[in-house]
Amino acid sequence: MFKSLFSQKPKIKGIIGYLGLESFWLSCTPQEQDALTRYHQGGLGAAPGSSPIKGDVSYSSSTKLKYFSAMIGWAVSEKNYSLADKIISAGKDLAVSEAELLDAHYFWQEAAECYYKQRDCRPDAIDLTIEFCLKDIHMFPKYVKPMQKEFDCIPRITTFQRLAILYEKAGQYKEAIEICNLAIKYGLTDSTKGGYPARLQKLEKKLNG
Repeated sequence: MFKSLFSQKPKIKGIIGYLGLESFWLSCTPQEQDALTRYHQGGLGAAPGSSPIKGDVSYSSSTKLKYFSAMIGWAVSEKNYSLADKIISAGKDLAVSEAELLDAHYFWQEAAECYYKQRDCRPDAIDLTIEFCLKDIHMFPKYVKPMQKEFDCIPRITTFQRLAILYEKAGQYKEAIEICNLAIKYGLTDSTKGGYPARLQKLEKKLNG
């Protein structure tokens, strides 16, 4: 009895324990855990030397999806794509509550960018980019209200632009036009001078060739 008590592993605390991400943490290699600790200290405003698995956290505005989004961004910045992939796999099937809709948007957006950056070195990168862009675009009507509440406007949604470009490059002009029409309907802007209306006009010319 005493042996079993003393042989128990210490409970995981910190933000990992608070968010209930123990299984994810334990699935990571020591090298991946070290990377997550660096991201925790550098990207989440944690004190130098702090640990994501130590200390009592009684409250945090973070959610699993918000945490994962931040970690994907840091992993991609280091081109640590294997860790980013593990994070995405851990988050992609999580249930999304009404309070987490905006967090889900950032997660899908980060996931799409992660795979897009691997388009020249990973055979399924474009397919995965399209998959996560579509997830985010389909969710837009749900997360637009909390987004407007937070920002008083709708910032640029990269998944619309990314998907329109990918469809155009693949010669899928009808699909690209559909995405542009959606973006225009939602009043979105992209990073180009003419925006989605100019992009739409160009695509229609290509389609009617």
